[in-house]
Amino acid sequence: MMLRTLIRLFTKMAIYDIKYSSSKQQASLIFAGGFLGLFGIFVSSLLGASFTVMDDHLIVFMMTSLVISIIAGTIIFSVPHVFQRLYSSTDLELLFSLPIPTQTLFIAKFYQHLLSVPLLIFIVGVGLGTITGVTGGAHWSFYPLLLINFFLFILFALAIVYFLNLLLAQFIPGSRSKELMTVMSALGGLVFILMIQIPHLFMPQVDDMEVGFTYPGWLPFTWIGESWAASFTGTFSGWNVVQVIGFSSVTAALLILSSLLVERGFRRGWVQMQSEKKTRKKPGTKRNSSIRTPVVAVLGKEFRSLKRDMREWLHFMQFLFVPLLAYVFLSGPAWETIQMHPEISWFAIQITIFFPLLLVSGQFSSTSVAREGRSLDLLHVLPIRGIHIASGKLLFHWLTIIAIISITQIICFILFGWSITHTITGIFWQSIAIAGICGIGLYIGTQFARLNEKNPQQRIDVAGTFTLLAMVTLYFLVSLFPLGLTIAPVEIVSVVDDIETSGWILNSLSTIIDIRTRLGAMGVGIAATIITAFSFTIMILTLRMSGRSFDKGISIDHVRK
Repeated sequence: MMLRTLIRLFTKMAIYDIKYSSSKQQASLIFAGGFLGLFGIFVSSLLGASFTVMDDHLIVFMMTSLVISIIAGTIIFSVPHVFQRLYSSTDLELLFSLPIPTQTLFIAKFYQHLLSVPLLIFIVGVGLGTITGVTGGAHWSFYPLLLINFFLFILFALAIVYFLNLLLAQFIPGSRSKELMTVMSALGGLVFILMIQIPHLFMPQVDDMEVGFTYPGWLPFTWIGESWAASFTGTFSGWNVVQVIGFSSVTAALLILSSLLVERGFRRGWVQMQSEKKTRKKPGTKRNSSIRTPVVAVLGKEFRSLKRDMREWLHFMQFLFVPLLAYVFLSGPAWETIQMHPEISWFAIQITIFFPLLLVSGQFSSTSVAREGRSLDLLHVLPIRGIHIASGKLLFHWLTIIAIISITQIICFILFGWSITHTITGIFWQSIAIAGICGIGLYIGTQFARLNEKNPQQRIDVAGTFTLLAMVTLYFLVSLFPLGLTIAPVEIVSVVDDIETSGWILNSLSTIIDIRTRLGAMGVGIAATIITAFSFTIMILTLRMSGRSFDKGISIDHVRK
């Protein structure tokens, strides 16, 4: 059977990629995996311990929230990989030339994708879920259901992603194939935001906490969340079996709906992508070139290479939804007080967007080296020192992120009625705080550069991705507290204390403001000095390390499969 042959082939390819990866990649994966694993174990243990003091109603709410978060995260991470499997993989030309039914190819490609990011999510999720169950004293029925649930979560998320890809591929012409990837990432970010906002969209805003922390019973996430909570507490019954079957039926319906679009959306969509018309631009008039410094020249080159392909801007797509995310998070019973005191929303948003901002900044600057592609050899022979190349690249990415920060702060300025002073202050301190992570991202890009012309988001390899995520997490943990102390507005401490809310955001902000009040002006000055010195020291060190890497020569891993 051809499907069985393809499954064996893709399995061997996945094993080969893992087995024959370079020693540097293996070492980086071990380091990053160990760091993130310890962090995940800590969070899982803390979550399991918190379950021991919760009542059954709150455990149901937490389990349902976990279901939504896992599915939303799987969607956002799967969008670029699914697009690549369906339309950008180089083996499709050979596979479509063989007498293999389209449905068979689609199932084989679906299986191939399961062996990548979904398999990693499954293994990590089951491992951390087991730790949560052990620390929380879960019933034995929780563990087999943990395996079933994570498999269903992954299938549910992939069914949504595949359906969107196959549907949109029928309407976007081949000449706009690059834009399809952009649209899919935008939709993935929008779906992620909507799923995260389900609690705020459907939970009633009432004073009774037990009623407030409730999801609608018609949501499939509620069914699987209730059954999961019942298995945790040892009250699993026949009705919970029906709930699991109901969620499985919804997942199966989404998969069947996606399969109906395979013939037209997969094969014809791929053919349509390959028929992209390449238009040549008419030669324009020559411009008088002026002599520039090496750093400015590299900066200009980075800007021109980035604006040629709009897919490069996908790194910022999800981040632009942050103001709307914050708007919904802060709405509710405390909204009137927040509107009367915009400093509350200003401080809350500065803290809550800090980690996403660090992640976007690190990812964006890490793509700089691989973006050179085949022109990297030319860059090596130019009479430019490596420190100048690194400085130009770092300066461009830092300024670009500052522009994104400014746009985000201005949007929030309009939504929340901030003062101009607070808006400028937010731009200033966020810009200083991200300088170090931009340097870290650039250096990681010099060590783990990877070129995939079909997918501009793959500019560093898997080991580099995990290393970057570990460094972003560590950078966030070190810099969050001094940044919070530096920008905390002490004049609203009494207002925050008077707000009747159980939200973790405002409670955390109240703690930071209280510490800021106790330290006084000298403590704020020390905190501002620490965050500034920390960020710029990291930036200078990584800039020099990147410059030395450019001087020694950089190799890029070209994806040819």
